[in-house]
Amino acid sequence: MTQYGISSDDSLNPALRKEVQNLRGGILGAAASVPLPSRFVAVPNGDQPGVTITDTMTKRSVTVPLYAYSAVREALTGLFGEKSLALRIAEKYYEQHPEELKHANNPDYKPDWVDLERIFGNWLEKCRKTPDKALAVDPDGWSGKVTRAFFAVFDKKTPRLKTDMVKLAVEVLTPTSESN
Repeated sequence: MTQYGISSDDSLNPALRKEVQNLRGGILGAAASVPLPSRFVAVPNGDQPGVTITDTMTKRSVTVPLYAYSAVREALTGLFGEKSLALRIAEKYYEQHPEELKHANNPDYKPDWVDLERIFGNWLEKCRKTPDKALAVDPDGWSGKVTRAFFAVFDKKTPRLKTDMVKLAVEVLTPTSESN
């Protein structure tokens, strides 16, 4: 079992310390089964039984008591979803074009998913406002690749004609009465 210790545990007798740390570890493990939206990072606090949750987009953080951690994760998932549509498009884009994640000067390059979520989010906002300008027919340009990734997220075949693309994009982006 995973143990979660804090600085004040040092004063406990060894058997009790192990028991308390196992209990905390069990609470952390149970909470980890609740998805946390990708924009948040959670780190156990070393000074008190709690977890510091940081929003990577706003850079704000809050420390949540351990007993409330699972409920907070559940609330954040309810508010923000597991992954934003922009992030799902970015992931699909790089799944379809993995070579674009390679960096010539840095073989250990790791993408900044927060920045990519912002970039693809900007494209998505443009698609919502003016789909005829955001969607592209050219399969080799960046917008064309994003267009294909966008439709793939919805398990839709990319239409060949721009008018059909616009119509389908508006259809998949329009909330239905079931999702309200």
